[in-house]
This record gives sequence, C-alpha cells and structure tokens, in this order.
Amino acid sequence: MRTFIDICRPIVPRLKTLTLVYDKDWGGDVNDALGELAGLLGNGLCSPTLEQLFVRSDGIRNAVSAFAAKFPDNTQVWAPNLHTLRCSYFLPIPSAPMSSISTLVIIHNFYYRVLRSPPEDLLKLLLMLPNVSDFTLDACSVEYSFGDGTLPVTVCPSIKSFHLRLPYLILREIPVDDSCIGTLLN
Repeated sequence: MRTFIDICRPIVPRLKTLTLVYDKDWGGDVNDALGELAGLLGNGLCSPTLEQLFVRSDGIRNAVSAFAAKFPDNTQVWAPNLHTLRCSYFLPIPSAPMSSISTLVIIHNFYYRVLRSPPEDLLKLLLMLPNVSDFTLDACSVEYSFGDGTLPVTVCPSIKSFHLRLPYLILREIPVDDSCIGTLLN
C-alpha cells in the first residue's frame, strides 16, 4: 500500500474527489483507511482543489473501530476547500473543528447497546463541523427503544437542510417517545 500511495502522491494536489474504502469483512477497518489518508497527507502535501471526501464501508455493518475513528489532525490544512464529507458505517471524530465542511452525509446503524452511544457520537461530530448547512442522515437500522440514556442538548443553527432517511424500517413499529431516532432528533 505504501508504494501505491507514493505513486499517487504527485496527483493528490489535483484531486477534486477522494474516496477511501475499508473492508471490515477482510480485516480492514476505518482506522486503516484513515491511516492511509494520513500517509497520503504526509510531508506537508496540500490538495487545494479537493472538495469531496468519501470514506465508505464495503459492507452494511458499523465498523468495530467506528467509535475511535479519528481524522488526521492536518485535514483542514491539507484540504482547505473540502466542503463535502460522506461517511458510511462509522462516525468520524475530528480532533479539531473542520469549518470548511458544509455538506455532511452519514449512513449508519444506530444501536444503543454498544460500547458507546452512536447518537451521542453523531452530536459530537456535528459540534466539530460548525458550518454544516446540508445534513443527510441515512439511519439504516435503529433500536426501537433508546433505554434510559439521555443526550446533551445540542443546537446546530447552521443546518438549513436536513434529510432523514429510514430505509428498511417499519415506521409504525417505532415508538414515538422512546426510540433511538426520536431521542436523537429531540
């Protein structure tokens, strides 16, 4: 992989879109993909034309390491015009606010009974992206009951467009007051 990254390094400054794919079923994980991104960003490389970054799973389950997935510290410096961030089956946690991101698309399964709370991690992510105006949440699977958990009150005044997609869910079976998605939306 390192040889491939070294070959690609000269074209990185010209990229408008970059897609990283991690395959959980074959031993890869999102931290591996982000590690490769960090390797690509090394040595002060800059991609002033990069506008879209897709980090996607090659499956339909959340990444086991999804809750520790860290974006490289220098992403904002490396890609100052990065406007769109799309992530599937993991929630990135930037180490610093990424103010250039205006469009966020998240595809994720929301289960409360995991090591950490995906709804809480999503709120943390939104706080690290203060200028998101278009937000799409594709909740492929949710736990119907949120349990006794509570989420912090989070205000996102920059969001002007919100799309909630609930594929594969039977809406009439989701409780209004106690569902994971209902709690998140509140």
